[in-house]
Amino acid sequence: MKLDVYKLLSEDLSIRIKISPEFRKFIRERVTQKFTSLSNCSRKLGRSRFYLQNWFREKFRCDMSLAILSDICKRLDIPEEKLFDNIEYFSLKGGHKIIKFPRFIEINKEFVEGYSLYIGDGATSYSSHMVFTNSYHKLIIFFVEWFVKYFGAKKEFLLAYIDTKRKSQKDFRFLMNLGIPKNKIKFRIDPNYNKTLFRIICPVKIYKKLFHNLLPPVKELALNNNFLAKGYLQGIFAAEGHAYYNEKLFSRGVDIEMKNLSEIEFISKLLHSFNVLTSKIRSVKHKSGLMWKINIYGHEELQKVADLNIFGRHEQRQQILKNGIKTYRHFQNHRKTANLTLE
Repeated sequence: MKLDVYKLLSEDLSIRIKISPEFRKFIRERVTQKFTSLSNCSRKLGRSRFYLQNWFREKFRCDMSLAILSDICKRLDIPEEKLFDNIEYFSLKGGHKIIKFPRFIEINKEFVEGYSLYIGDGATSYSSHMVFTNSYHKLIIFFVEWFVKYFGAKKEFLLAYIDTKRKSQKDFRFLMNLGIPKNKIKFRIDPNYNKTLFRIICPVKIYKKLFHNLLPPVKELALNNNFLAKGYLQGIFAAEGHAYYNEKLFSRGVDIEMKNLSEIEFISKLLHSFNVLTSKIRSVKHKSGLMWKINIYGHEELQKVADLNIFGRHEQRQQILKNGIKTYRHFQNHRKTANLTLE
């Protein structure tokens, strides 16, 4: 399914646009025809006369809210499609970067997988930039290519930090080969780091606005389409899921733990749509704060999530899951008391 990005953003008052001078002149002529003057127009539309006057000046740089301009065009009987065809770029109030978004985004399995991957390992607060953090090379590569493909982002806008114990030219070259500018890759050295983390940052906040506007339609589509639901689960489990298999303790299973309770509830719904039985959602206290967790265990349920390729592009976790399943000798329903042995 194709989602109309311009239509989606036309409901957000913080999104501003610049239109072509010819179209601005066309709107001005329509205002004169319908309202005779800007004063009458401002009263009818409930907009500041001085704001409209400044916006219609040819040499005055004033990007108007897309939502406001869409409303004005509607009242002037100007088709919305004509407005969209004349958008030159998008921006935020006070922002210095101008962006041309793709008109449509294809909401397919790959897109949904990348979207949920970012929900798991990205900065999701409204005030932050797009920031994605992970240690697994394949997920870093996938995120960068996903961001460029679907959001129309440019790699020259990206910057990266490598959080590690010691500098490694191999890590530096990895990011350079990904297309991140050499002068925008920095090391952050700390002997206390347990592993190397790659932090990919796009310091253009309007991309985060688009990301948040996409959340309701993406989740609605995932709830009503098993193919998209599978992509959502693969992305979120690749980011935040955990597969464990302990031969000595006779334990194996899958769990996922997040700070956002509503996100865990949504994941649980998607799993249940595939008839995967999970534990009840429970709270877990950590130094970083309260987390919410669900577990999946028992041969039958683990086989279901393995068939879903639940860890998606995180092949290491998927292999741990497969190894754990192979060790079952007796297959029993996990809701019963199980006496399980290892081969």
